[in-house]
Amino acid sequence: MFETVLPAAPPPIPTSPRLVTSLSILMVVATGFVAVDHGVGHLAKHSWSLSQPCPMYVGIVVSALLGVISTAAVGPVQNLCTPWRA
Repeated sequence: MFETVLPAAPPPIPTSPRLVTSLSILMVVATGFVAVDHGVGHLAKHSWSLSQPCPMYVGIVVSALLGVISTAAVGPVQNLCTPWRA
């Protein structure tokens, strides 16, 4: 009845896990800014409101490291699942 042709789908498939991983880290930290009373996002926001730059920068650096580590962890799995990409 229906036939689906996806000639443009294979190239973005390997990119999706990295994007989803980085966006999920971003959403968790952004939620920490607003909704919780602990965590990296709360540390950065609370330190900003108290004019304490050192803990604020610690929160920013930790959230950036979380993003880098999670993206680096997805890379080998992504290469394993998509051998044609290498």
